[in-house]
Amino acid sequence: MCGLSRLKFLLLVVLVNVTVTGAMLWFYHTRFAPRVAVVNVDEFVREMASKVTSREVSVEEVRRRAQEFSRSLQEYVRRRPGSVVLLKEVVVAGDVEEIRP
Repeated sequence: MCGLSRLKFLLLVVLVNVTVTGAMLWFYHTRFAPRVAVVNVDEFVREMASKVTSREVSVEEVRRRAQEFSRSLQEYVRRRPGSVVLLKEVVVAGDVEEIRP
């Protein structure tokens, strides 16, 4: 009987350890782990330049859209502490989120 109770105790210790470790990893991943996002500024600039040259939008409209884009990037970082936003051109590979203007 003594061997069975030791086995139950060992299984209980392993179960508690796996549960606590899993909870700690989940908490770290959701709260503290850095997140990487990319933004394609060149695409935005090319699109705005072509629209200005074809007179689809005015220069003031481009300024307004650029300010909106800047605010959306700031909002993204504010909502996701620990995030890093990089230019799409410098990221070679990886599972990253892309921010669209």
